[in-house]
Amino acid sequence: MKTIITALLILIALTSAAQRTFIYRNDNKFTRFNSATTFSHEGNLESGFTVTANGETIPVGAVDSIVFRTIDIPTIYIETPDMPQLKELESKEDYLNAYIHVEGNGFIDDFEGASGKIKGRGNSTWHFAKKPYRIKFDKKQSIGGFVKAKNYVLLANFADPTKIKNMLVLWLANRLGIEFSNTTIPCDVVFNGIWKGSYTMTQKIGISSESVNIDENRGILFELSVEYDEDYKFRSPVYQLPVMVKDPDFSDLEQTDPSISAQERLRLWQDDFSIAERAADNGDGFSYFDMNSFIDYILVNDFVANSEIGYPKSVYIYKEGLGNGEKYKFGPLWDFDIAFNIDRMDNGEINPEVIDPNKSIWLNPLFASLSSDPNFKAAYKARVKEFIEDILPEFMKQIDIYASSVEPSAKTDGLIWGDNNLKWIYAHSSFDYKNHIEKLRSWVVRRSQYLKSKYL
Repeated sequence: MKTIITALLILIALTSAAQRTFIYRNDNKFTRFNSATTFSHEGNLESGFTVTANGETIPVGAVDSIVFRTIDIPTIYIETPDMPQLKELESKEDYLNAYIHVEGNGFIDDFEGASGKIKGRGNSTWHFAKKPYRIKFDKKQSIGGFVKAKNYVLLANFADPTKIKNMLVLWLANRLGIEFSNTTIPCDVVFNGIWKGSYTMTQKIGISSESVNIDENRGILFELSVEYDEDYKFRSPVYQLPVMVKDPDFSDLEQTDPSISAQERLRLWQDDFSIAERAADNGDGFSYFDMNSFIDYILVNDFVANSEIGYPKSVYIYKEGLGNGEKYKFGPLWDFDIAFNIDRMDNGEINPEVIDPNKSIWLNPLFASLSSDPNFKAAYKARVKEFIEDILPEFMKQIDIYASSVEPSAKTDGLIWGDNNLKWIYAHSSFDYKNHIEKLRSWVVRRSQYLKSKYL
């Protein structure tokens, strides 16, 4: 019966005008065609059917289903004209000349192409086999409706078998109204003709019209992160937090305004942050830190159980000007590779769900001090209630929306990269995609039940 039904599906496919054809198979393979597919078949029920699609012959018994789409996620093509045989980037410090164009596939408008440069990016993620990329165009470009920008980031999501966790978090940040939150587009990436798999395109975080849109001559974007690798940085006096100047570049400002040196500007901002930190330690933190942005920032991290803010890592805080006229605000949110449900290897065995959905997240000491404020506790409880009742149902639907879009890309990615033991995390192949999405959904449900019991 299954063979007959499958054969009927194939016969239906003969008249399909779809531009994207995906053949879901039961032999640990996945076949995709990115143009109109020509089908033919041979054999009969006694001898066995085979179907030939665009020259590839597949036994009918290996076919579970065939999916046709007129819309698919975009494909980003990257070429390095000076090194056309290069199979992968080798540096995150040195740019290579590049030419980038995008097939929108009905998901976004096509991007005809432009010259620029490309290099690797990331900290721990840079050391994975599948590399994340930073693109810097020669002139500002708009791709997929993004605000015109020179800089774009391609997240590899190597450790995430769902390929949508970062997208989900940034969707939630935007839904909560967190200022300057990134937007995302799922995509496939082809590098010098080599299919690299599933990626997420997003903005580069920094002070700019497409990211943290404040005056760089007055404001600051700090990154709190144990990497501690920016040119201008300091340890905070109370909690010894690693505070780095993400933007602006103080050296560039000194060149345009020599009246204040880069080191003097750093000293002014160090003093400003130190005053705010001491106030937090004395129970008056929200005279200097914005409570509303902190509530939503903590809520997102709490919901997805992102304890990286405890180190801290990838924590961004910005302020629009020195002194008491402005408060420090929290965001944009970034980097959720170690969030939701993850597995790792322990003593040669996979240890599932090392992030317990029924435990509190780890906070750095500044965040712990701010969270102990009674006014914060009351407001946070109310915001959690609003989230559980109004926003969580939308979030669950968004899982399905993103998963439906990304599934063919994720299955191809899983065939390319397979399983990988990354020590601190076990990166499952994304081929068994529906199973990974179901595990994510289950974890999210249990996490929301925990938050409900804790705060409501």
